[in-house]
Amino acid sequence: MVSKRLKIGILGGFEADLFVLAELHKLRDVEIAFVYDRNPAAVAVEIAEIMGIPALADPASIAAHLPLDSAVVEDREIFADEIAALEGVELLTHAQALERLAHQPPER
Repeated sequence: MVSKRLKIGILGGFEADLFVLAELHKLRDVEIAFVYDRNPAAVAVEIAEIMGIPALADPASIAAHLPLDSAVVEDREIFADEIAALEGVELLTHAQALERLAHQPPER
């Protein structure tokens, strides 16, 4: 039985977001759709680009990567406009993402 890969977006490019990116990237059943930050030089955005994950700095580019299963965003106030563009996608904090996604039961 093949399980569906979860499609996740990450809003934020700081070091804590980079940690989430690194942890989620290890998981076979998680697809990281994009990493977004308004600052194209943000560390997680630059590393995502190196990893071949879409690195976004333009909020209009988010729509091309929908639909998502969830989005990881720690600072919801800073990314309020971007969250609105996600059209009701489930929002997870860093802790919630790591708990829910990184601790999924293994595939059979």
